[in-house]
Amino acid sequence: MGAARTTPRRTRQRGRGGGRFGIQQASEVRVRRSGERLSPTFRGAIWSYAGSLYLTGGQFVLGVVLARLLRPAEFGLFIAVTAYTSLLLLVAQFGLPQAVLQARSLSRDALNAAFFLLTGFALVCFGCAWIAVIPLAAVYRAPGFATVFLCMAGTLLLTPYTSLGLAVLRREMRFDEVARLDISAFSMSAASAVLAALVGAGAYSLVLAAFVSMAIKAAGIAGRLKWRPQWPRFEDGWTLLKYARFAAINSLISVSGNRVDNMMVGGLLGTAALGLYNRAYSLARIPPDQFGESIGPLLLGSFSRIQNDAAASRTRFFEAVGGVTLLTWPFLVALLVVGPQVIALLYGEAWRGAGLPLQAMIGGAACLVVVSTLRGLINAQGLVAELVGVNLWTLGATVVVVIGLSPYGLTAVAVGISLREAFMCTLMLRLARRSRLGIAAGDVLYAVLPALIGSSAALLAGLIAASVAHRAEPASTVLAVLAGSGAVFVSYAAVVGLLMLLWKTHVPLVGVRDRLLGLVVR
Repeated sequence: MGAARTTPRRTRQRGRGGGRFGIQQASEVRVRRSGERLSPTFRGAIWSYAGSLYLTGGQFVLGVVLARLLRPAEFGLFIAVTAYTSLLLLVAQFGLPQAVLQARSLSRDALNAAFFLLTGFALVCFGCAWIAVIPLAAVYRAPGFATVFLCMAGTLLLTPYTSLGLAVLRREMRFDEVARLDISAFSMSAASAVLAALVGAGAYSLVLAAFVSMAIKAAGIAGRLKWRPQWPRFEDGWTLLKYARFAAINSLISVSGNRVDNMMVGGLLGTAALGLYNRAYSLARIPPDQFGESIGPLLLGSFSRIQNDAAASRTRFFEAVGGVTLLTWPFLVALLVVGPQVIALLYGEAWRGAGLPLQAMIGGAACLVVVSTLRGLINAQGLVAELVGVNLWTLGATVVVVIGLSPYGLTAVAVGISLREAFMCTLMLRLARRSRLGIAAGDVLYAVLPALIGSSAALLAGLIAASVAHRAEPASTVLAVLAGSGAVFVSYAAVVGLLMLLWKTHVPLVGVRDRLLGLVVR
């Protein structure tokens, strides 16, 4: 037979509102073979996960470098400040970027109205920061708190354009451009932070990095979008605000639950203890947080487009939660096995106190991966208002945990935070059960069962390997880390690969396997 003839076929422009206000659509000529090509969702997943891996690795390396240049107290000062400025940022955004991402249609006036509304909110929040800085500085009694706080509050003024621009790019499924933009912004901000720390800037090096990242993103968005804010008719923005008010409340309560522990640990135990606590927290949260920031918006857009198809939504969800846990849980297992040794080896003896809290947080981080996927599904199903109760319960649990366990030290607080994540996962599963999709906890457990089996085998192999290495060379931390982590990843890959070959009735696992094979073939 002769070679199959390929015919160039122009993809049809399917505007989701972008073309109406001059935002560039992805309309290119593709060559199709055997009638197949990568779907926008899958292509976006590839780029998002690749960017996530780069950011994860980059943030890990940056954390190692800065830990050698900055003291735990300086990190703790910055974390205490951002615990409050992150809440101000959410208030300033008021859920409008998420509303832009999920809107069924989007006009130029609606987007412009959102921009000027965000600008007004940002100015109000910046004024609130000036009012709050004096009493907060009195609580923490840390040198430089007031100045660092006000500098970080200045980033609020750059958020209207960047947050809306990123929402538009994600709405148009231009996840490859979002990933490249995130990579560029992180690379430049990381370089500026290291240079500033080398000259003795202390916590201000982290402030500089935040400004550089925001500026790079703003410049990149301006180059990628034709949209420039113009004075709008605000009537078109009210529809966005109706949805945004629920998204804003949920985001504010959710982030408050994730930040109130930083606020209280810093106030109760000091900024040095907060630096150690946050080091453990950030390491345990690298896999779920990177998923939430990159793959999470992709899933939200994907679920939103099929929200009226219950069968498709269920299939997509189970495949997503199964695939995400398969990709993220082995990293959590490795941290559980050799986390304390990794901290001492990479960050130095000054950070050794973060080892046990890190291990205590791993279980909660595994639950948080599932929560991120559930949140995307629940938002797409229009259950944003119902999330308020879940987030309020989580916030209350955080306050109780920190107040009750802080007298017993950082490790006790870390155990409580891990239990909080399991509690939140239970509440989210109950909400998913009450949705029209009727997703039961048993169904979710079945979807993540391959990752759970692989993680259990990897944990056992890692503990054995690390123990043998320690007995052979008790003083060699490097050998223990290499042996333990190597055993985790090798055994995990072997077990999961075997399951993919043999467990042909597990639909989510088969779906993930087929997508991976399709990616390799292409």
